[in-house]
Amino acid sequence: MGVLADLLKTDVTPESASVGGALRPEAANAFIDAVVDQSGLLKRITLHRMNRLTSDISVIDIAARVLKRVAEGTEPSAGDLPGVSNLGKTLLALPMQLFQSIPFSTLSDNANIAGYEEQLAAAFARKFANEIEDLALNGTDDDYTGSAFLELNKGWIALAKAAAGADNTTTRAVDVGTLGTTSTYAVALTAVIAAQDPRFDPTSALILSPADYRGIVQAVGGTTGGIQYLVQGNVPSFLGKEIVVSPFMPTGTVLYTPLTNLVYGICRDIERYREVKGTKRCVDYTFNLACDFAIAINRACVVGYDVP
Repeated sequence: MGVLADLLKTDVTPESASVGGALRPEAANAFIDAVVDQSGLLKRITLHRMNRLTSDISVIDIAARVLKRVAEGTEPSAGDLPGVSNLGKTLLALPMQLFQSIPFSTLSDNANIAGYEEQLAAAFARKFANEIEDLALNGTDDDYTGSAFLELNKGWIALAKAAAGADNTTTRAVDVGTLGTTSTYAVALTAVIAAQDPRFDPTSALILSPADYRGIVQAVGGTTGGIQYLVQGNVPSFLGKEIVVSPFMPTGTVLYTPLTNLVYGICRDIERYREVKGTKRCVDYTFNLACDFAIAINRACVVGYDVP
């Protein structure tokens, strides 16, 4: 957190930034690392650092059960050769800004606290991590209509719903109704897991909201011998599949995918500005950056929700 703290407690230095407030690679990477470390989910998905606003994700998909037996001296037929598909995606990072003001009184009150700059840096990183995780899951569009937060970028749930279909290049959508009401958690989650491509099922995890996770705990706790789960409030897995809980996951929606299949792309061209405002009696910070989200392999993602 040291490099990031330096960006907050002093003016931009030649070591940390270039002309115009653009962070040098070391400082930009420190900022990205600090943000990711503050999120339990972002630490486990794929982080793609971008040198430009556009970047390709190249994913090679090789068909399963491709081992063959060909007699010596015989050329393999076309059917013997494994089909290889390039399922690459293109990230298009869109700009966004984080504005924060620190009153002079706050700085004065904490002037003698050792490590206050590190605390302030951690608070910045935690705030930005929360914003990114929220947008990654709940973003609905990228046109920023009406200056709406959720329209800064499309998140993984919106991408999964938009790409849903029945062929090998699409995600799978499962109608789970109203979780815990029109369908039990056991039936709904079993259906979501069953919809996954067998190639990706072993490494897939369930991503749930806190409310749905509590519903699972209550459901399991109500079964014979399940009181321990209710008391502990902890059900680590369902049908042997890991459960990942995000405070920003919308209630009633489930994602089932390998966590590394979820991609967060962020451009290294990050700008940071620090301005002392005497008339406002505060220090204003501005971070300008660009990012995007993607699902690397559509076929490896299942989304369960109340389909209209």
